[in-house]
Amino acid sequence: MLPNLVKSWETCHAGLSAARKMGVQEVFTCAWKDNGGEAPPGADLLGFAMFAENCWDKDCENDAEHFRNARVLTGADYEAFYEVGSVDELLDGLSLQGLEPPNPQKYFLWQDILLGQYDRESSMADFASIYAEKAERLEAFLRTSRYEPDARYHLMLAAKLCRVLERKVDIGVRLKRAYDDGDTDTLRAIQEELEGELYDRLTALYTVHREAWHHFFKPFGWEVADIKYGGLFARLRTSALRLGQYLNGELESIEELEESRLFSSGDTSDCPFLCHSNCYVNISTTSLL
Repeated sequence: MLPNLVKSWETCHAGLSAARKMGVQEVFTCAWKDNGGEAPPGADLLGFAMFAENCWDKDCENDAEHFRNARVLTGADYEAFYEVGSVDELLDGLSLQGLEPPNPQKYFLWQDILLGQYDRESSMADFASIYAEKAERLEAFLRTSRYEPDARYHLMLAAKLCRVLERKVDIGVRLKRAYDDGDTDTLRAIQEELEGELYDRLTALYTVHREAWHHFFKPFGWEVADIKYGGLFARLRTSALRLGQYLNGELESIEELEESRLFSSGDTSDCPFLCHSNCYVNISTTSLL
């Protein structure tokens, strides 16, 4: 849903420096809308500005002073859209690890709560607090009136996404731990969270995302997002239901929570960095869809 402008800056700067050194006279850039085209236009416009500035200025710096005209070009100030484009920078330097930058916003959102396919990744750090801090900064930007209406959509989407991930990123980890420990009080609290706070935050994200889509695009294609969100809503309800059945003694166990958690690659050792995973089908289930 959000571009990675940390990676964009580095690739633009390095690539165009190499092109200049080799005497390349013509270059172009583009933005991909992979896997359902979840992202509306917005912060990626700052990425295009980065590309353009690096074309003309070999000493271009990635800072607000250099992009002081960002609001004219994109509808939002540099600081606001760079915050949007830094949501995946959960750890310093994370976006520059590997050829494709890690995209935890994608798999932490769409992964299944009971299956916990990315729970080992989400337990690497206190990502819930990091997402909360990012949401607060984005909300602070939104409280100003310095943005064009079109630009506000991407700021709102980023803020709502961070608020969802603040709750969801570690809920599977907390769920598995409480289940293994026989901590029924925590399990009951998580059940209430699934039916209450997390469900409400996801509804808020879905509402903003749907509004943004229909503002910028034709309706065709939103059915893909509806299918994704619909599956996530349904799995929240199913997870809460099965937790309730277990707590009421209707189920002797929750089979999904009996399984050990692996890294998404299947590796059982400590993973040194977060992965890149861009396919909703593979993120949402380990079965065929």
